[in-house]
Amino acid sequence: MTDLYLEPIRGWRAWKVANGRLYSTVFGTLWPDRARLEARCGLGGRSSPGGLRGVHDAPSRGCDCGIYALKSRADALFLADQITQSAVAAVGQVSLWGRVVETERGFRGQYAYIYDLTLLGGTDAQAEEIRNRYVVDVLAEPSVDRWKTVLPAA
Repeated sequence: MTDLYLEPIRGWRAWKVANGRLYSTVFGTLWPDRARLEARCGLGGRSSPGGLRGVHDAPSRGCDCGIYALKSRADALFLADQITQSAVAAVGQVSLWGRVVETERGFRGQYAYIYDLTLLGGTDAQAEEIRNRYVVDVLAEPSVDRWKTVLPAA
């Protein structure tokens, strides 16, 4: 089984939104404007020479590194609900390529670019700002209650 994909794989993500910018939900990585995001392993290389698992390219099957994307929109909505109690969040699709490791619920990729977004609890003005910054399609869903109704029951 190969982990190298030249054609993009599409997956779902959730982001935190602050000041017209998108941040990863777990580590707070700022997604770059108009550029691909490239995965780097924090367990080897920069954060600790040699790291716990040695220096390696991300993602690696023997590590948890890489740019995460989920297989389902419902999982991304659930994650957005968990991390953004009253803040504006975004859920959307990303294209992953390069080395891509498939997992049970999603993927971990080497490179990612945002494909489209929906702002959850956001305004049209916020959607326009993100649309211009990242050059992607963005919809605003101002009613937080409306998008929470599609989340899986707890």
